[in-house]
Amino acid sequence: MTRCVDWIMTFPPDLCSEPSISSLTQLVCEVKTVQKIKHFIWQALSNCVPVCNRLADRHSHPSRTCPRCGLEEETINHLLFECPLASQTWSLVQLPLCLGEFPSTSIYSNFDLILNCLHKRNGSGEDAEDWRQAQIIPEAMEENATINIPAIVDVPSRRPFFMFDASWKDDNAQYGGGLVIENEDGSTMFGSYASNRVLSPLHAEFCTLLWAMKSSLILGHDSMAFESDCLQLVKLIEEEEEWPITNQNLINSINFF
Repeated sequence: MTRCVDWIMTFPPDLCSEPSISSLTQLVCEVKTVQKIKHFIWQALSNCVPVCNRLADRHSHPSRTCPRCGLEEETINHLLFECPLASQTWSLVQLPLCLGEFPSTSIYSNFDLILNCLHKRNGSGEDAEDWRQAQIIPEAMEENATINIPAIVDVPSRRPFFMFDASWKDDNAQYGGGLVIENEDGSTMFGSYASNRVLSPLHAEFCTLLWAMKSSLILGHDSMAFESDCLQLVKLIEEEEEWPITNQNLINSINFF
């Protein structure tokens, strides 16, 4: 046993060829984020993410190909950085990631670049201050440029907003209607009613609209906006050439108000 320990203690250090990730794991610990994200980054650096490449090595998956792009073998680096969908996502990140350098074929290089950028941005040392100044200078130049101030548009006061809907069933002797009113002050009112059966769902929607208009007049509103999910009713009101007989009755009823 003593010989084994002596052999281990005298093992030449230069024979160890695996890269050390201790500096990267140290940066992961310093990242200002939730613990589960730190744990996932540590798993990725330790080659512990179950991608197709690793699952196929263990005879747990029939294919090594990336299920998203279908172009290359799915490794951890491909999943996080090289896949086209991953590249599109990284292009939206507000970090100084240079094309040609990122993404790299090495997952360690990619994480080293990202973690160092985050460390500089979120740190408190000279590097962090230099990084902040580099981001502020272009903005200061833009502020000194000529600014076109848009003209002030007179926005009319908000009107009451009425949302209404009807319920109609073929085997029911009655139909129902309901509305939600949003007043100018932001308050909300609700209402509902029921009446004898009408010929069709369109008639029910139309009668509910008339009831909502009557209710708005009773409440003292002479200007209001109405909203309905019945596209046929909306089209009937807006396009006079559609359903000429029904449309004329509808227009006459509305003009009554």
